[in-house]
This record gives sequence, C-alpha cells and structure tokens, in this order.
Amino acid sequence: MSKKAWVQAIAAAVAVVVIVVGLGVGLGVGLTWRSGRADRVGAPCEPYGPPVGSGGRYSYAAVATDVGKCSEIGSDMLEKGGSAVDAAIASLLCIGLTNPHSSGIGGGLFMTIYDRVTRTAETINARDMAPAAATENMYQRNFTLSTLGGLAVAVPGEIRAFWTAHQKHGKLPWRDLFQPAIQLAEEGVCIGGALAAAIDEKTVDIKRPWSGGIITEQDLRDYRVEVTSPLNISLAGGLTVLSPPPPASGPVLSLILNILDGYRFSPSSVDSVDNQVLTYHRIIEAFKFAYAKRSELGDPNFVDIAELIRNMTSDDYAESLRLRITDSTTHDYRYYGPSFVLPEDGGTSHVSVLAPNGDAVSVTSTVNLFFGSKLRSASTGVILNNLMDDFSSPNLTNSFGVPPSPANFIRPGKRPMSSMNPTVVVDGNGDVRLVTGASGGTKITTATAYVLMQHLWFGLDLGPAVEKPRLHHQLLPDRVDTERSRPFQPEAVLEGLRQKNHVTNVAGSAIVNGVARNGDVISAACDSLKGGFPVGF
Repeated sequence: MSKKAWVQAIAAAVAVVVIVVGLGVGLGVGLTWRSGRADRVGAPCEPYGPPVGSGGRYSYAAVATDVGKCSEIGSDMLEKGGSAVDAAIASLLCIGLTNPHSSGIGGGLFMTIYDRVTRTAETINARDMAPAAATENMYQRNFTLSTLGGLAVAVPGEIRAFWTAHQKHGKLPWRDLFQPAIQLAEEGVCIGGALAAAIDEKTVDIKRPWSGGIITEQDLRDYRVEVTSPLNISLAGGLTVLSPPPPASGPVLSLILNILDGYRFSPSSVDSVDNQVLTYHRIIEAFKFAYAKRSELGDPNFVDIAELIRNMTSDDYAESLRLRITDSTTHDYRYYGPSFVLPEDGGTSHVSVLAPNGDAVSVTSTVNLFFGSKLRSASTGVILNNLMDDFSSPNLTNSFGVPPSPANFIRPGKRPMSSMNPTVVVDGNGDVRLVTGASGGTKITTATAYVLMQHLWFGLDLGPAVEKPRLHHQLLPDRVDTERSRPFQPEAVLEGLRQKNHVTNVAGSAIVNGVARNGDVISAACDSLKGGFPVGF
C-alpha cells in the first residue's frame, strides 16, 4: 500500500474513533444511555428494531450481526449496490462503536470471502502480531501484564484488513463505509445488554489508568495482512466447507466435521432419547480428538505444521480417529493424545453476509477479553486489544500436568493461535448454503460445528439451530459443558451421557450468527443471548 493510501485509511478510521472516545468508550464511566433525552443518565433506551434473537426470511440478501442496528447498516450497503465486503466492513465499524468490549479497530480479525461467479474463495488473516520487542519470557515475573495494560497489546490489524478487502472486493467509496458509524456516534448509542454487562463487570479495570507498552511506530508500519486460500473439506451431499487456516482454527473445525461425516447423520439420528445419547456422545468424542490436535497448531510462518494440517483435513485421518470412538464409553483425556495445552481466548464478534449476487463474507473480529487491555489510546480513543494473552508462556504446566505449547510461544512478528472460525458452506452448484461463525473463546469452534450440524444434518431451520442448547468439550478440562442460559433438554440425554462416563458441567455460551440459503429462500438468525437481529431484503 502506498503511503498516501495508508494515510487515507487511517484518517477515515480516526474520524470514527475520535467520536467514539466520548460516545462509546466513555459509557463505561457514566455517559448517557440513549433515551431521546440527553439529560437522563442511565435511563432505558429504545431497542433497535425487532425482538432480540429474531430470525428473518428474505429473497435476495441478508446480514446477521450481534447488534441489529449494525445488521441494518450492512443491509443498507447491499441495497446501495455495495459488495458483501462493503457490508461486512460497515457492520464491523458499527459493532466497534456499539459493542467496544468485543471488537474494534484496536484488534484483529479473520475473514472468509466467497465469490459466486468465479467459485473461488480467499481468507484474510489480520490476526494481531507480537511487537518486535516481544520476548518468550516477557510475562514470567507478572502474568497479569499479559491481560492488563500496554504490555498486553499486540499490533492490531483490523484497519489493514478492511483496506485490503476493500481494495480487492469493494464497490462503494471507502469513505462511505464509515459514514453510518460516524452518524450513529454523533446521534448517541443505545447501550445494549451485552455492553452494559461488560461495563458492569469491568468497571474497576476501565477506570484504572493503564499505560506503557512496547509497540512502536515501526511495528505499525511493518504490519501486513495475509491473503491465502481457505481450507476446504468435502462433506456428504456435495457440500464444501471453507474455513481459515492457522492461526485460526479451521483445521479443528475440519477435523470435527470429517470425523462425524462418516456417521452420515440425519434427522433420525436425534429422533429419540437413545439416538440423541449416542449421537451427542459421538459428537463430544470428535470434539475431544480435534482439540487434542489443536494444541499442536501455531502460526505457520514460525512453526512447520503443514503435515499436521494435511492430516486434520484428511478423510483417512478422520476415519482412523472415528474408528477409535467407543460407543459405550468415553475415555480419560490421555486417550486422545494431547501433546500440549493452549490458553483460553475470549471476547469477539461475528458477522455473516450473503449478497444479492451470491457472494458471501464470514468475518470474526476481536479485541480478546472484554475491553481488551483496558487501555485506550490517549490520542485516538481506540480501545487496544490484549491479544498477547493468547500466546503460550513457558513453564506454565496446567493442573493436569500438560505443558504449554511451544508452537504458540511468543516471537516478534508472530500471531497467536485463535479459536475464530468464520465459515462458508457451498453446495455442488457453487451456491452458498450457509455463512456462519461465532464468538465466545474456545467454544467458538464447537458452537460453529454444532449449529452447522443442527441445520444441515439434523434438519432444523437456521433460527432454531442457532437457539438449540449446545454441548461443548475442549478435552481439558475433561468435562461436557452445557449452557447456563439455555439449559440442555431433555435431562435424560445428559443422564445417558453420564452413564457413558461423561462429566457434565454448566458454563457460559458462545454466540452464533448465520445466514443460510435453501433454494430461493434466504434465512438469517442472530443468537438471542447477545441481543442482535438480522436484516435483509
């Protein structure tokens, strides 16, 4: 990118950010909740649009995000003749304003783009990078510094990603993508439940004057996004699943689906309690095998994982693992062969877009934990990520005696492993069948797989598939997590899993948004747990 073009990109970004300083970020320390009267602090505000979590059916296009207003902005871009990429960028700029605890231009993203005419796809890797001054042992004396303050900040890549994607696939003028977020900031932002809860949880950290850091101007200049081909696997029925390569978790999703595809699941696989027990047991076992291999992944620019990726996307390797699944019982975690353990990740927001011309974008963005590093740039107001916490650190063996993954140790310019998994599923005719992804840390991959299975294999419409109570297993801790906010039913299924020696636990949720096409009907759904709704036409 030329210096002039880069300056233009930054200028447009800062135009949004400067306004956000007072109207978005400042919400955490007591700014007005939008209610039609600027003098009322903490007053309830009018929700944007229809009830939360509501799905929609459309004929031409749809956008699904965590915030209904942001879905509306993305849909407006499509109606104005914009591309799927234009819609995704405008939607994410809006989300960075309305849900700054989850994502924003102080973080990074993975984007999967599908072109219907050429039947080609690409992924944009804008994962945040370790600064040039970062070292493997930089948190040994104080591990809090990997989550709070300047040392937690990795070099952000979101604006670079927007610019790269727009240069390749944009139709509308660059500045036009920023105007809706700027206008929304000027008018005031209605604080949704997700942001309000995050502010309440992190008030003390938000008010602390965190500072310091090792990122330099040269780090920002040297940052580059990577444009690569997505991983792709073939499933029964002529479906192709497109997902991003490492340091995203595309190989993990691919392995889960490849293992389970051999069972040829159908609606009858879950039509009785006994069938559900067996089917969900098999799904959990696939999760465990896949997460064991996840611990060996890392940034392919720094570790040689080519053979591992080939295995994780191979039908033969998936079959070998499927043959090791015992239908009568689960096993001790050592049975699945974990070599190392990776840290938990979190935060995040996902956007799914299907354009009128059949193009699709699936993009997941994050600043990592709520409000990232809790550090806001004094000059721009940008909330900065704490993505350095997604690296592994030496000598931090977990409570199970499993060591940290050397493949994910800190190196200057390296990107940490991520659970993010923006996914596009295409049918045999080259038409998009499903655009989906999730937010929610290590639950992202299992949630994405779970919704895909519920919709494509078990026959649920997309809305019910997104709202279906989920099961999650990441091998360690060795337990099956159900959702606190969506209790799993029937209880008899959980009891059947316990009889197969699974330990069950109640935990938090991932948030899934998606758009699906079935013939001439487009359906879209946003997870009710975060309060969004889709918009289309």
